[in-house]
Amino acid sequence: MSDANITLEEAIRREREALASLIGIGHHIDTSALRPNALRAFIKDFIAESRSLLN
Repeated sequence: MSDANITLEEAIRREREALASLIGIGHHIDTSALRPNALRAFIKDFIAESRSLLN
């Protein structure tokens, strides 16, 4: 993605295409309305819950 001859928009499009296969195994978290401390707490809780499901 470091081709200096492409536009930012093209680089973003390529990146989205490259990552499209991962969408089924990931989590989408909208953080736009969270303050940093709330986001930190949310992520800690999310990780703790995920770990507890593994045990």
